[in-house]
Amino acid sequence: MKTKNEKFSHPIGSDGKRRNPIRIVTGLMTTLSLSYLLPTALFAQEADSEEIYELSPFTVDAENIGYRATSTLAGTRINTELKDIGSSISVFTDEFFEDVGATDTQDILIYGTSSEVGGTRGNFTGTGNGASLNENGLFVRPNNNTRLRGLDAADNTRNYFRSIIPMDTYNTSRVDMVRGANSILFGLGSPAGIINTTLKSADFADSNEVSLRFGGHGSLRASGNFNQELIEDEMAIRISLLKDETKFRQDPAYSDKTRVYIATRWDPKSLNSDSMATSFKISYENGSIDSNNPRMMTPRDQITPFFKSGSGIEGGLNQFTVNQYIGNFSGDTSGWATIDDVPQDIYNMPQALKGFDSQGNKIWGIGSNLGGNRNPWMKNMGSIFDEIVAYSNSNTPHDFQQAAYVSHAGGTISGAFLGRWQGPNNFADFARRAGLPNWDLGVYKDQHINDRSIFDYKNHLLEGPNKNEFNDFDGAQLTFSQTFFNGNLGYEVGFDRQESEWGQTTLFGGGSGNSAITIDINEVLPDGSPNPNVGRAVVTNTFTNGNNISAMEMDQLRATVFGKLDLQERLGENFLGKLLGSHTFTGFFGSDEDVFESRGYVRYGSPLAFAERLQGPTSLTSSMLRKVSIAHYLSGDLRGQSWPTGLSPIDQVVTPKSGGTANFFDPTWIATGVDTSAEWVDPFFPRAGPETQFDNPANYVGWTNGTIHLDGRDYGRYQRHVQLRSYDED
Repeated sequence: MKTKNEKFSHPIGSDGKRRNPIRIVTGLMTTLSLSYLLPTALFAQEADSEEIYELSPFTVDAENIGYRATSTLAGTRINTELKDIGSSISVFTDEFFEDVGATDTQDILIYGTSSEVGGTRGNFTGTGNGASLNENGLFVRPNNNTRLRGLDAADNTRNYFRSIIPMDTYNTSRVDMVRGANSILFGLGSPAGIINTTLKSADFADSNEVSLRFGGHGSLRASGNFNQELIEDEMAIRISLLKDETKFRQDPAYSDKTRVYIATRWDPKSLNSDSMATSFKISYENGSIDSNNPRMMTPRDQITPFFKSGSGIEGGLNQFTVNQYIGNFSGDTSGWATIDDVPQDIYNMPQALKGFDSQGNKIWGIGSNLGGNRNPWMKNMGSIFDEIVAYSNSNTPHDFQQAAYVSHAGGTISGAFLGRWQGPNNFADFARRAGLPNWDLGVYKDQHINDRSIFDYKNHLLEGPNKNEFNDFDGAQLTFSQTFFNGNLGYEVGFDRQESEWGQTTLFGGGSGNSAITIDINEVLPDGSPNPNVGRAVVTNTFTNGNNISAMEMDQLRATVFGKLDLQERLGENFLGKLLGSHTFTGFFGSDEDVFESRGYVRYGSPLAFAERLQGPTSLTSSMLRKVSIAHYLSGDLRGQSWPTGLSPIDQVVTPKSGGTANFFDPTWIATGVDTSAEWVDPFFPRAGPETQFDNPANYVGWTNGTIHLDGRDYGRYQRHVQLRSYDED
């Protein structure tokens, strides 16, 4: 039977993330049932509550009674009772959505069996099991951050078409969650399962609903559902609207959604009779999501080891600071052995003499050139001294105070080479350098700040307004179905097209995703001048990584045909009739075509002429001469304190000022008549063996100040499509 609330549902498609060939899948299955008739349900209407219709085999909406659903399309592609399906299926109805206040996948799956979902309202992070857990990729499309039965992310579908459009309950009538390998019927679907959203259809009854919800932290959600019967029992239209402005405890995190959904239905009377039913359905949705989603994980901890002393896991740097130009240490050296006044760490550092190792090579300090000859709590903080660095703090986030050391031409001019930015190590790398048991098995993970007196991560987003995600999408579906012989034979043809463009900008890119709060322990800048920021808590990162934009187009065509054979009815209530029972034969044809494109982009970079002047590599994405990093300070000088407290979040947009002063080493040769191969002795770090005049910084223009006008790659919202389709590196 059917009611006036019927709607179509569609089988699942396959999952592909890049350009995929057309896939054609056919299947044939037989399902035993206990009865010739499908389950029935009645829906009362004011004018004609007694009028009953045959229920379409392609719909299940009318089966929902409160939280209870008795049938699904998830097992056989046509309406089948849940008790007759050998799959683990949970069904969430629209009444359940209303009672628990659910609006999206996060709100629903926390009530599911053997299901996990990420996000602030979820029950797992979904960041994997690496040493550094990266959640950056989860902000743009949080509906993909799911896991069923502990296996993997589920496939998302809309009316059983694969979907790249995020689910929202404003236009959803039910959600079917199919768990485990049984969800790969017909060879399609993730072995973890599928999560199908059944969209609301146009009904042959007038109804109007407006909802206004207020939430914590100033959140507001307004939605409307308007259904109009245009021609009695023949044509109807539904319009659903959504405006959602969600705020979070982590200031200034937010998520703004705007969506419009239209559905129409036409059951032409000329093609409908007592034994035949015909229906056309068309739906279209347009939406956009703009967000700065909250973080589930706290910042990585690379600051507290600076304040700890002693050896081993509970040890630290005991407030050491570094002057790499003269190779010395400052701070308390108690507990450290010394050889000829050179501090030796407690992890069996090979014997070193002042300025030399046992092979006569330079000791540059405690940077990367020491190899294993350093305290394992010390870390080379990457190439920040090799790039242009914009220094900023909470009071002047736009200042471009100085550009740090950049590379040099023709190789390493060792007399001018300083080394790398130094700082406290992350825990996973500490375990490796310290040789902790089983470190090579990946059992040690980076530690994260769990002391809110250091940084209040519950109430503040570390990067503040310097992170943004967007997702713009359109989706259309067209279905045509017919049944004959009182529903014993029928077919449905459906077409689905979806387009989506999504991306993000972030201050904290790179592999770790969650930036570390560390401390500047470098006493001097690359040119040897005093560092005014030594001892201050800082976050560092580059404008190169973590910024991306993707686009995907999906066209899906499918056809389903079924036939019923009830031998029990034909043979009667005898043993043979009961033995043979009732059979449903289903055939399926599907064709999917996807186009996927993704780009990462650099937000800022030095001009090409700057790299050419320094005679170095010119690639915008890989050359250190063209990269721009940020060092944003969160406190004053913390040296002398027993513990870091009260660090400030970034509360303004951090943008390096184009036209700022850059301090760099100009490798232009000015020593006329000097032989580059002649011997030269470095007064700071004399080697056991001679160096040459090529390494003498006095033969070059050397450290100088200049103005750099940065190239901006921070494309605005209205330039995203252009940036994706045609990207010019220079």
